[in-house]
Amino acid sequence: AMLASDYQNLPKDVQNELLKLFDVHEKWLTKVLKSGLEKKIFKFNNLPEDKAKAIFSALEGSTISSRAFGDSDRIKVTEELIINSIT
Repeated sequence: AMLASDYQNLPKDVQNELLKLFDVHEKWLTKVLKSGLEKKIFKFNNLPEDKAKAIFSALEGSTISSRAFGDSDRIKVTEELIINSIT
């Protein structure tokens, strides 16, 4: 999360690797969400790919803001909202 917040100032090769890392995380999360839907563990109306992007973005944002504000509860609140949005 911290690298992403300074993305524009990173060397191009680091930017590329960071995007690859994010892509791996989003693809993994998409698979988890699809599996959860199939097994009826999760329930949501969005495409799993879109839900994965939203969840990943929310977690990344909450990590950055929790550090800026010195408030780890921001991550916990985000986690709770995510869980409530898929169950």
